[in-house]
Amino acid sequence: MFIFAYISLLFEFFLLITWVFLHFLMQEAALEEMKKELQAKPTEKLVDDLRKKVKILQVVSSPFW
Repeated sequence: MFIFAYISLLFEFFLLITWVFLHFLMQEAALEEMKKELQAKPTEKLVDDLRKKVKILQVVSSPFW
């Protein structure tokens, strides 16, 4: 019985680590996309859109645990 609980705990830990890593990769990709958009000639609308994206990323990336 103990071995099954241990395996289950390890699996949950693996899932959590995988989720955190994928979350980090998605944030990095979003930041790279925003950098590319800013390297082009930014318009006022583009700057406003990027500000909104930054606010969303700040809320999403805040730790929940």
